[in-house]
Amino acid sequence: MHTCTRQQKSSHKKVHDAANIRAHGSVVPRISVRDYFYGDHKQERDLFLRAFSAFENNSDTNDPWSYFAIAGIHGLPIRRYDPTDASPDERAWGYCEHEAKDKCRDVAESLRVPYFDWESKETNGEVPDVFTEEKIKVKYPYKTEQSIDNPLFSYVLPIDLKKNSDVSNPTNDDN
Repeated sequence: MHTCTRQQKSSHKKVHDAANIRAHGSVVPRISVRDYFYGDHKQERDLFLRAFSAFENNSDTNDPWSYFAIAGIHGLPIRRYDPTDASPDERAWGYCEHEAKDKCRDVAESLRVPYFDWESKETNGEVPDVFTEEKIKVKYPYKTEQSIDNPLFSYVLPIDLKKNSDVSNPTNDDN
């Protein structure tokens, strides 16, 4: 039986809170995947994809802020999440450039991870293309569109978990 208690504030709690609350404290409504990726949310979409791509590309398996560590909260790797506290000054907007920083912060205030409602009439039982395309085009500040590896298409675990877990490793050819 898995039990979760909140005896201390941990980094994953901060990640969850940061993703759900604007700077002034109000909750931002989530947007469907179809509206988010194929509607009028291009700036949010591009910021999300750039950030998610950078997030996945951190291959430091000991970094509690890496995709590897955070994804492990509810999946592979099966290991204890290390709740370290980083001061706000240590977290920078590293993916923003020069004057684009303020614009990115403004867009980030309304940025939420979109949801996928597989039962909606628009879905018709089909997975949106944004999850099945290996490459996706995003615009970086002061640059033209660039094609990047789609962070929503796949994730390759940075280490082989075969010896560390009884759970199959979907990125291992021996499965």
